[in-house]
Amino acid sequence: MGKHNIVLITGGLGYIGAPTAYALSRMGFRVVVFDSARFCQSIPGIKEVPNPGIGKKENYIFVQGDIRDISALTLVMKKYQPGIVIHFAALTSATESEKQKALYVDTNVRGTKNVLGAMKTSGCNNLIFASSASVYGLVNNGLSEDSVVHPMHTYASTKKEAEQIIQEEAAIRWVILRYFNVVGATKDGLFGEPIRKNPKLIPSALRVGLGLQKKLPIYGNDYPTPDGTAIRDYISLEDVVRSNIDAVRFMQKDNPSNIFNIGSGVGTSNLEAVHVVEKKLGKKIPILLKNQRKEAIISVANIKKAKKMLGWKPQCSSLPKIIDGLVSFQKNFINNRNSVRI
Repeated sequence: MGKHNIVLITGGLGYIGAPTAYALSRMGFRVVVFDSARFCQSIPGIKEVPNPGIGKKENYIFVQGDIRDISALTLVMKKYQPGIVIHFAALTSATESEKQKALYVDTNVRGTKNVLGAMKTSGCNNLIFASSASVYGLVNNGLSEDSVVHPMHTYASTKKEAEQIIQEEAAIRWVILRYFNVVGATKDGLFGEPIRKNPKLIPSALRVGLGLQKKLPIYGNDYPTPDGTAIRDYISLEDVVRSNIDAVRFMQKDNPSNIFNIGSGVGTSNLEAVHVVEKKLGKKIPILLKNQRKEAIISVANIKKAKKMLGWKPQCSSLPKIIDGLVSFQKNFINNRNSVRI
C-alpha cells in the first residue's frame, strides 16, 4: 500500500469526519482516526467507538487524543506514517466562540499549529483543511476563493488564522475546503445530525414541525434581502463527503495547493427554508422573531473552481432532498439505535 493511501483524520468521529472516514475506509484507504471523543457525533446515541464494520478491520484505526497535545499527535503520525492528513478537529459554534474566545483560539489555532508541527516531524507534507465560508464575512454572494476575507466573529477569525498558518508552511502542500451550511444526512442513511437540541435552522424547524418545540426562532427580518431574512447556501452532508474524497484524489495526483468553496451555489432565505419544511411536513411552523445576530447577511458559494479543478459538483443538495434525508435519518436512528455501527 502506498503512503498516500494512509490517511489520518483529526476529528474523525465528528459530523463530517466520521462519514468521510467511513467512505475512505470502504474505498481501501487505511484510515487512522484521531479524536478526543469516544462517540460518533454523526450517529447520536452511540456512546463508544464500536468495532467498525467498514470492510477490513485493519483499514480503520481509532486513537483517542486531543490536537492541543502535540506529543500525542506526533506519536500517532510517526507510528502510522500517513501520506495525507485531513484536519477536521475544531470547535465550531459562532455564538459560543464569542463567550469562550481563548478556548477557540487554543483549539482551532494552536491545534492547527500542532497538526502542522507533527506532520513536519513525521515527514507528512499533504494536508486537507476543513475551513468555513464564515471567513468571508458580512456578504458573500458568489465571491471567488481569492476574494478578501472579513471574518465577523471569533470562530471565523480562528479559521482565517488557521488558513494563514497553513499557507505560510512552505514544506506543506495543502487543500483548504471552505464549507458553506452543511446539513442533513448521507444518502445511505448511516450518518447524519440529530434534530434534538440542534441550533441550526433546518433541524430546529423540523423540531417545531414534529411537535418537539413550540416556536422557531428567526433572528432578524429586516435584512436587505427580498423577504428580510438572511440568505444561506445549504450543502448536503453527502455532497461534502464526496468533496473530501475528491480532495484526497486531487492530493494523490500531486496537484498544487489550492482553496475551494464547497456549497450548492444556491441561496435560500431563512423564511424560504421554513416554507420548504412546512411543505414537506404538511404543517404550519410558528415563528418567534428575535433580534439580528452577528452573522452574514448573504452567504452563497461560487463553486466554479471546485467543479473545474476537483471535478466535484453537488448532487444531493436541493433543500427538499436534504430535508427528506434528514427526516429518514431520524426515523432510521429511532428504529435502529441499538444496531447502528460506524
